[in-house]
Amino acid sequence: MIAVVSREPVVAAPFLEELAAQSHDGVESPHGDGFGAAIFTGGHWLHVREQSPAWGISLAALGSIKGTLMLLHSRKASDPTTINLTKLHPFCWPGKGHGVMFCQNGTIRKHEKMQTRLAPTAIDTEKYFDVVIKHFEKSGDYAQAITTTAEEIHACGADPTSLNAFLSDGQELVAYKGKILAQNSCYHTLFVKEEPGLSVVSTEPFLKENKDQWKPLEGVYRKKF
Repeated sequence: MIAVVSREPVVAAPFLEELAAQSHDGVESPHGDGFGAAIFTGGHWLHVREQSPAWGISLAALGSIKGTLMLLHSRKASDPTTINLTKLHPFCWPGKGHGVMFCQNGTIRKHEKMQTRLAPTAIDTEKYFDVVIKHFEKSGDYAQAITTTAEEIHACGADPTSLNAFLSDGQELVAYKGKILAQNSCYHTLFVKEEPGLSVVSTEPFLKENKDQWKPLEGVYRKKF
């Protein structure tokens, strides 16, 4: 997954192309169980889900879209029975402003232990997001909500492989790098690259770029311009 936050609108194409490359050739690839994008453009979210691999989509139209915030995600489903359009990240909560978008990299293996407001058919990420929003409604702070949620998930014994996640309301990007098991340390990673007026967070450094430009992320990263 890749998140972008920019002072001025930037075209989506290079970030979509990198997502496709990581999905096809990156760590523990392929990630081909669907693709989703949330691009904040013209003061609103453009939310796209496609039940095809990221490397199989046409960039002709979507790649030309410019936005100041982007959340891009390729899914590798933990449960094959949940492979359908409705379970593709990013997920949306419409309850504030233009809506809040959320995506995750990892599996919450015993998510039935989580206390949520959702139906049992909800997948782990939907439940994770629901608890984040529950805490946000109390605190009014996205970073605090996501860290409190992570603590709650670990405390209830839900057994996550990773709680790495992106969240945005179209104004601010919050990226969370949670603690992981040792055997997942090379897979459930997040890296940040900052340039003047532009920050990018990615599961792994962009494949054709100098890795020295990318700094490992630990804990919470939040950015707005």
